[in-house]
Amino acid sequence: MLALGPQQSRQPITLLLWSAARKNLVKIAVAAALGSPDLAEVNDHVTYGGLDAVAGETRAQEADHLPVLPGQGQPLLRGQGTREVLRPVRGIDQIKTFLAVAAHGSFLEAAARVHVTQSTVSARIQNLEQGLGARLFVRNRSGASLTPAGQRFLRHAKTLLLTFEQARHDVGLPSRFRASLTIGARIALWDAFLPHWAGRMRAAAPDISLNTEIGFEEDLMRRIIAGTMDLALMYSPQQGAGIQVEHLFDETLILVGDAPDRSPPDDGYVYVDWGPTFYAQHRKVYPDLERPAQTANIGWLGLQLILVNGGTCFVPERVAAGYLRGGCLYRIQGTPTLTLPAYVVYPGDSDSSELTTALITLRALVAEGLAAGVGGSEDG
Repeated sequence: MLALGPQQSRQPITLLLWSAARKNLVKIAVAAALGSPDLAEVNDHVTYGGLDAVAGETRAQEADHLPVLPGQGQPLLRGQGTREVLRPVRGIDQIKTFLAVAAHGSFLEAAARVHVTQSTVSARIQNLEQGLGARLFVRNRSGASLTPAGQRFLRHAKTLLLTFEQARHDVGLPSRFRASLTIGARIALWDAFLPHWAGRMRAAAPDISLNTEIGFEEDLMRRIIAGTMDLALMYSPQQGAGIQVEHLFDETLILVGDAPDRSPPDDGYVYVDWGPTFYAQHRKVYPDLERPAQTANIGWLGLQLILVNGGTCFVPERVAAGYLRGGCLYRIQGTPTLTLPAYVVYPGDSDSSELTTALITLRALVAEGLAAGVGGSEDG
């Protein structure tokens, strides 16, 4: 267990998070990014720690969030086996307050959002700035804006909060669960494909709690790198050290519309941004097409636009299947089909048995054709 000396316990430090409830240990080395001198001292028996701000906030204000540190007469909460967790520390409140000020551009508005006084918000930000050795906000009559240092810290603050929330979920799992697994994906991949995966996982591993999320590539990749997500499915992954990118299957995108006799691309065409691979194929098929009057960043939105207003758009064949069967939409004849690869991304060095089970289940669904829609197309 990490031991802090009399002086060390009053220094602003950032510890690593270890969720002992999971076999796949999640470690976020944010201390290195924040310049903490104590990173090397953190061993394999540490909880989540934050920036230990001693000055500026009274014990009465923060009574429910005081750190419980070894050697200070406040024992750890002990569960079964080696599970040891600390109560939330003041650093988390500082992080939440920082994010609230950054989001709303106002200390007063942030105080209302985090349910404290404005003076408490000021004290927390001041202590955070002292701990980091940098000014995070510029205050003026119009409110508060991030400094360059504040902009750089913003990404770390979001990661810290996400990690803490996941840790709180993991260590608080009911006894019937031995672990939890977090999966995220583009919304189209949740349409009839990943729900099958979730059902298979619940049947194969009922003692694993599933956290399911929707997101875009940038956020999903950030979560994988940060260790707050176990696996993610997407169309445009990024390569990175320690990250495994595995091709799962190829989507088949078809052009659908509100009438079978539309001659695309007409003024009702909605361009759905399926990523750079789709863009390259689309430009090759329609080299002279000017920017459409309507664009959408997800297929679901494109479908809603043409269902209400008429028009056409490219969507995965499986996603369109129900609309085609119901007569709500029609496949536009004489138009090409486009291919969109789907990938699963996960930590390459993970030895988690839960992750292994999740990947085996995914691959089995693809092999059985459950990633395919009508006519052999893929989920999108």
